[in-house]
Amino acid sequence: MRNLLLTVLLGTVVSGNVFAQAEEGDSIPAKYREQQEKYDRGEGLYPAKMRNSWKIGGFIGQSAIYGDVTPVLITSGARTFSGGGDIEKAIGHVMSIRVLGSYNFARGLNSKLNRGYAGHLGGTADGKNGYYPNPFSSPTPGASYYNPQTGVAKYVAYNYAAKMADVAAQAVFHIGNINYYKEQNKWDLYLGVGPGIMAYQTLVDAKKRTNGAYQLYDFEGTVKGVTASNGKFMDDMRYRREVRKALQTMLKADDATGSKYNYESDVESDAPIRLKSKKSGHITNIRPMLTGSLGLRYKINRRVEIGIEERVIYSNSDLYDGVRWSERQGASTSQLSRRNDVWGNTVVNVGLRLGKNSTDALWWVNPNNPQAQSIADNKKMMKGLADDADSDGVADLFDKDPSTPNNVTVDGSGRTLDTDNDGVADAIDDQPFSPKGCPVDAKGVAKDADGDGVPDCRDKEASTKSGALVDANGRAIVMPEMPKPQEFDCTKCAVVNPVNNNANNGTVIQTVRECNLPSAHFDNGSSVIKQEFYPDLFYVAKYMLDHGGVSVRVTGQDDKSEAVARKRAESAINFIVGNFGIDRSRFTISTNGGIRVGGGGSISNKNPKVGALDYLNRRVDFDCQ
Repeated sequence: MRNLLLTVLLGTVVSGNVFAQAEEGDSIPAKYREQQEKYDRGEGLYPAKMRNSWKIGGFIGQSAIYGDVTPVLITSGARTFSGGGDIEKAIGHVMSIRVLGSYNFARGLNSKLNRGYAGHLGGTADGKNGYYPNPFSSPTPGASYYNPQTGVAKYVAYNYAAKMADVAAQAVFHIGNINYYKEQNKWDLYLGVGPGIMAYQTLVDAKKRTNGAYQLYDFEGTVKGVTASNGKFMDDMRYRREVRKALQTMLKADDATGSKYNYESDVESDAPIRLKSKKSGHITNIRPMLTGSLGLRYKINRRVEIGIEERVIYSNSDLYDGVRWSERQGASTSQLSRRNDVWGNTVVNVGLRLGKNSTDALWWVNPNNPQAQSIADNKKMMKGLADDADSDGVADLFDKDPSTPNNVTVDGSGRTLDTDNDGVADAIDDQPFSPKGCPVDAKGVAKDADGDGVPDCRDKEASTKSGALVDANGRAIVMPEMPKPQEFDCTKCAVVNPVNNNANNGTVIQTVRECNLPSAHFDNGSSVIKQEFYPDLFYVAKYMLDHGGVSVRVTGQDDKSEAVARKRAESAINFIVGNFGIDRSRFTISTNGGIRVGGGGSISNKNPKVGALDYLNRRVDFDCQ
């Protein structure tokens, strides 16, 4: 029995771990979902009934008959047994319907001898008068413990071995489920009651078998061999225990091995249906009964529960144990027992809920939870409307960043503003408009490893030398060679700012600035500066930086459009002004649009695939003024 209990408990733990991994199903059945949705929207007063799966369970333990014969329990070494299974489904949060079946085996043995059977022969062997014969009485002298002729009755020890099978249906009431102070119980105290039907067979060991013949036991002589009690309570218990052991030893001696009993006689019976076995000749009694249960179970997880239960079976009979007569105190006459027998089973039970959509049985779910949750949600919402933990002006209920630093600007959701989405709040961002997608440092500035002013994410030349002039893509601009100023005889030219040089005997020498500036060419119809002309525009800018008094006329050329010609001139000026900081007032614009021209400037046809003349007419010229 001990090994069997350990196996059941181990199986419970293993199955709990396995089934607990199953996927949670929808807790609301489809037919109730509309009701739940209305409740969630505040349009309905009551939530929908939750999904409720069947519980399948099993139980095992000991069985006993509580009547006129003292039951022998497992604790006394008896082989008693109760086992079976049940199915259960909740119909509400405090009530469920349960169907169960069990098989039971019980033993009993009195330590006190009795002569109450005397004078009560019971019924005839066929039971036509409602009772079968008393196993200790017989109308034939010498064949029983009672001699009707002399009226002498011998003392006997009432005993029995009974087996029973039953099927019952119960209404189960879960007493502790409505709890106003806890979301969910782990313990379930329940009470069950309901009708059923039982079939049982009770036998008594009334005679010993010797050489194939039955003889009477010497119950009285066996008991006299036990040391009497001194009348004290503990000694009385010792005495009864020793008497029972002596009687058990006597009854087992009937077997050749002395290790088992021989229950050979049917007991009296008042069952409405009695079936006699053709094989054994013994009687099976069938009768309706009423069963009641009191149990306590514990929820291990969503699918597994274990518990202990006491179940009693009552059918208004005093003959479960085969005894209905007791001896009158101080007299040899007898009387009927004052109470009927009750069959009781003490078991450990295990329950499992299976299936993909299995949820908690309703007896584990507090029916007050939906209303309590609604109240809690409302309190939380009201508090969220009133509270502003970070004092950013956005209530905590709507604040997506409840720990905003002090004195920073936030959006409507309470998040710190970050205009360029670089992860650095505007309040501490040194570059609040950093290029989109570019990595930034802790101050929100786009990373620029070579320090050329072009972010790494756009830099096509990531290792530009320090101080180099670069284009918009971070490429270094290659500067053309600047011609050195030359000295020459300017007697044939207009003399500007003559310099008296006594060392040259009065000869007038002038250092002349040469203003021979390059042109920039464009694609057909375009006014976008091409990268290949960046060095030419740099040359113009460098010249103007070195000669601060020089102004430049920029002439846009196009053989088709005056507007395009002007845009080209403006584009060139914007490039020089924007990149080199030259004052825009030093430029003037002229156009030569709609007229095909040739010549002028330092012309270099850089695209031989285009006709020279077309290439020549898509340009801007720079002339000193």
